[in-house]
Parts: sequence; C-alpha cells; structure tokens
Amino acid sequence: MKNKSDALDMFKIFVKEIENQFNKRIKRYRSDRGTEYLSHTSNEYYKELGIIHETTMPYSPEMNGKAERKN
Repeated sequence: MKNKSDALDMFKIFVKEIENQFNKRIKRYRSDRGTEYLSHTSNEYYKELGIIHETTMPYSPEMNGKAERKN
C-alpha cells in the first residue's frame, strides 16, 4: 500500500479473498484509530456489508490481540 487512501481498496480485496477462499463472511473488523480506517466512505462500506468495525482504545497497543499460551 503506497498511500493511506488505498486502505479501503485493499480491504475490499481482502474481504473478497476471505469470502472466496474460506466461504465465510467477515463479521467484525478491529483496527487502530488510524484515519484511513475511519473515513465516511469506509464506514459506509462496513455498514453495507454488515461488518462491525471496532477500534482500539487510544494509546493502548496491547488491545491489538496476541496469541495466548494455554496450559
């Protein structure tokens, strides 16, 4: 991705790949609070597909999720 403005186009490609390869639909999408993910156009696209867009809390990178080891 060369520009942040390409984020929505890349996300659309990602959605199609997931649907085609795994025959699944994306239900939730979590991102940081980057402006490339919070545009009006992006929000309209998420609503159109029924995707719940979640954002992390400000200044909390630990919410990005990580693998946990279970004993």
